[in-house]
Amino acid sequence: MDLLIFSDNSQAHDYFCSFRRNKFFTAPAYYSLNELKKRVNLAEIKNIPTLIYLDQSGLSEEETGVLFRFLDRKRGIYWGLIDPQNQTRDIGALFRQGGVDYAGSSVIQDGISLKRLKGIQKYLQEYRKVIIDSPADKEQAAIQNGLIPVKQGWREIVPGKEYTFFLMYIELDGRSEMEKKYGSSNLAVALNSFRGYVESALKPYGGRLWIWSRFGGIVLFPFSPDSNDFIYSAFRMRLFKELYDVEGSLFPNFISMRIVLHAGNLVYVKKNTGQVISDTLNSLFHLGQKYAEKGNFYVTEEVFQYLPLRIKDYFVPAADFDGRRIIRMKVPRY
Repeated sequence: MDLLIFSDNSQAHDYFCSFRRNKFFTAPAYYSLNELKKRVNLAEIKNIPTLIYLDQSGLSEEETGVLFRFLDRKRGIYWGLIDPQNQTRDIGALFRQGGVDYAGSSVIQDGISLKRLKGIQKYLQEYRKVIIDSPADKEQAAIQNGLIPVKQGWREIVPGKEYTFFLMYIELDGRSEMEKKYGSSNLAVALNSFRGYVESALKPYGGRLWIWSRFGGIVLFPFSPDSNDFIYSAFRMRLFKELYDVEGSLFPNFISMRIVLHAGNLVYVKKNTGQVISDTLNSLFHLGQKYAEKGNFYVTEEVFQYLPLRIKDYFVPAADFDGRRIIRMKVPRY
């Protein structure tokens, strides 16, 4: 269960000082109050139960009431109130509005403990029938949703059989301009250099280049609901692009590329020569060729739910495409 804290109080970290690493909750993530709506909208996309604490310091009861109503409309979001100055006059009303915890001054003085949080989790499971998954539950849920997890990575993959993959679309921008400006031999050498850059970024994270067509291609990562290392390959490629431009690229100018990550089922063949028919693959190509803007990195909602919490902070909602929610990485501005 994810744990998010929203506060403009510099002492907010102290309220969870007794919290320790455990298998029940992620480490608390702290945000300012003005980020609440954006972060909650992202948390809802994940479709994973999330416990939120809202610090009332500096807020009126009317302002907190507006935020409570917003939170109560969100699927999978459960909230409690931190009230260091005991401002709340009707604590019972908080629970009637959907709250699950109230931490006044006497509670936060000793810190909000893991024992307290586990009690809230037990309440949610028993009385609100919230499903809080263990790793085995996640795998079973994935199977029930039509996914085919791969426990042992590529060792388990057999050509001709169907599996679920995380798929990456990557392509250089400005293809037609490159073909006009660079000689064919120079361009071929530069494109080979770019392919090497992509392959080196994939290898540590179990990705394999499956389709390549000069300016880009498709990468496959075997799907496991408990493995999210795949995201770091795309993340590093985007963040280290400028280093590649300076140190490794053979292009005369800085490059720009589009990256899209999607997840779904397809029949695996060692070398895809166009015979694989897959809705997942078609959706990915449409996203990469018709939706993605130059220099940007996107993930679909199918992928976003599996990203590490600290990585989610670098993404913001983008426009939907073909009825699917899309999330975009915040591109660094230098």
